[in-house]
Amino acid sequence: MFTNIPVQAEKRSLGGATVLSKEILAFLNKENKLHIKHVQIRTLWKTKLQFFDFLTWIIRFPFVIVKHQIISIHATKDMHFFFSPLLIVWLRLFKKKYVYHCFAGNFHKQYSSKNKLHQKIIDHTVLKANTLFFETKEMVSFFSNKTESNCVWLPNSRKLQNIVGEKSFEKKFVFISRVLPCKGVEEILKASESLPNDYTIDFYGPINNNFYKDNHFENTKVTYCGILKPEEVASTISKYNVMLLPTYCYGEGYPGTIIESLSLGIPVISTNFNAIPEIIEHQKNGLLVPIKDPLALKEAILSITKENYSEFTFQASHSFSNFNSELVFKKFTNCYLNA
Repeated sequence: MFTNIPVQAEKRSLGGATVLSKEILAFLNKENKLHIKHVQIRTLWKTKLQFFDFLTWIIRFPFVIVKHQIISIHATKDMHFFFSPLLIVWLRLFKKKYVYHCFAGNFHKQYSSKNKLHQKIIDHTVLKANTLFFETKEMVSFFSNKTESNCVWLPNSRKLQNIVGEKSFEKKFVFISRVLPCKGVEEILKASESLPNDYTIDFYGPINNNFYKDNHFENTKVTYCGILKPEEVASTISKYNVMLLPTYCYGEGYPGTIIESLSLGIPVISTNFNAIPEIIEHQKNGLLVPIKDPLALKEAILSITKENYSEFTFQASHSFSNFNSELVFKKFTNCYLNA
């Protein structure tokens, strides 16, 4: 299993893809019929040093794969169009079976933007995998017309949580993600300015210092509460009423914190962007607002009340069934055993 999982001493390693990889690895290691070896892709987490990790692996890769029957590549957007095809050349030369798991929700858009030659390279490497796993239904539909390989929907997933009793609405909202402008940070700040004082909005996540200083949230109505360990996310979300993620990040698929919230019966306010409407149904398990629209975001926040909150929580909990990791990750087990 060729992927990255979080590294305790490196906050740059924390992200939706690495957390999900850790969950997948833990699940597969419990499967008695499988023998899984995890291989970490990155050791150098600074962006400018990533190239050296990739270069090293292009050389080392054949020595690692030779002992294994099936190679499972779990790839992020920075891998698809250079690094992964080079690795797959080795796999084709060694006649290895391989599966390819594509994180996030914009691989099809990246593919469409490439020239014909580059698309052909992807067609004859990545899209020749025995099985292709895609996070969104939109990508499954798109690539099913591009390849004869088996295309499988593998949504971002989490464990089913124990929901204790009915939660009262206390106007407590939370944002958990990388702290970046494209995650809707500025829109939340602007929306919060004119909210009544009894509303609480707390932020968790690593701050990207290219955009924000650590004291950026001082003198605002938002409280920055630091970085959470992956195992702390669910228990933290459970202390709040609503998840806020008005994202417009280009590669957004099914954000893990949205799935985590649904597992707890916590409704979500997000954006009508990319594949978000595949998981959040407006006025059911949450609310969808236009991107970059703080006024619409404020109105959405105010529209959740004590009177309608219980219905939102019921629908949030009910919608989680498609994202239960105990069911979703079985798709990997079936794939490996039948490859």
